[in-house]
Amino acid sequence: MVLGLGDGWPVPRNIGDWLALASGMAWAFGSMRVYQLTDVTTFEQMAAFVIGALVITGLTMIAAPELLTAGTGISDGLRALPWGLLMALYVIPMLVLTVGPARLLTPGRVGILLMSDVLVGVMSAAIWSGEPFGWREVLGSALIIGAAVVEVAGQRPQGRMPSSE
Repeated sequence: MVLGLGDGWPVPRNIGDWLALASGMAWAFGSMRVYQLTDVTTFEQMAAFVIGALVITGLTMIAAPELLTAGTGISDGLRALPWGLLMALYVIPMLVLTVGPARLLTPGRVGILLMSDVLVGVMSAAIWSGEPFGWREVLGSALIIGAAVVEVAGQRPQGRMPSSE
């Protein structure tokens, strides 16, 4: 259930909740740094993102090599290769569309505009896994959409945040 529906305060209760909280904090920090570092190009930031993902993937493969062959063979890997290439073609434009605007927009604005993934997640959970979609979810979705509209339609702040460097 989304936020436990009446189970008290919406605090992290399991490892998934804690990881989601940590990823949100990392995203906020990263958005702020992307905005502050005006001398770093979008391509350089995308390259750092991809290299970081490859390093984490490599470390995961070293830490748990048994997961690499769990129920798969070489032929399965070769059959999956076109899908991997297709995903790479999908990820590159998404990185450009995420990192590029994050260099120009304030972190708060980027966060609000990218909250649409929460709407999609809540709605798809309701449709495909039977999660409840009641007045709380409708209200939360309306607040996210409203915040995005107000942010986009509102006044743009003048100037940039100073870099801490």
